Amino acid sequence: ANEALRSASTKVSMDDVASHSSRQDCWVVLYGEAFDVTEYVQHHPGKDFLLQAAGKDASGLFESIHGSRGKAALKSEGFRSRYLV
Repeated sequence: ANEALRSASTKVSMDDVASHSSRQDCWVVLYGEAFDVTEYVQHHPGKDFLLQAAGKDASGLFESIHGSRGKAALKSEGFRSRYLV
């Protein structure tokens, strides 16, 4: 089900992702994939949510806000995962 989002094949651990948890270096995990959203934080209407989720698996939070259309929105916005987790 996640194949449509996958564009990276390198695996990282959640410890690796956790090291990217600031406004200047912000990664989130969505559906088993790590996304570098650093450049997007300042433009996101819910930047506080992004920063709260920085360095963590944000799938549940993302789904609760964006609902079932969230995955499609990621793809349509051009987001590509950086790594698989």
